[in-house]
Amino acid sequence: YKALGLSPGAELPGPDPVQLRDKLVADGLSASVCINDLEPPAQKVLPKLVAIKEALESGGFHTVLLSGSGATTFALSKDAEASPRAALEAAGVWEESMYVA
Repeated sequence: YKALGLSPGAELPGPDPVQLRDKLVADGLSASVCINDLEPPAQKVLPKLVAIKEALESGGFHTVLLSGSGATTFALSKDAEASPRAALEAAGVWEESMYVA
């Protein structure tokens, strides 16, 4: 809660989850409906997460999101040939401990 600037029980700022759901149903999956309130605090703790996200976005992925509080980043692309590893290597952020599925 502290990293989010909230006290227990406080409402999260940002988009209304019901409106996001309705937009997802109407328009499909996109970066505009993929919201993770834990992403900004996680990026403050581990700034490399920002570099990873930016590398994937630059590599042609239209939706890049941190899953949960930072264990996994996922990236979606309409190009079946898009390579997360290549994007991360090109940006100099690839590590052998990373896993790409």
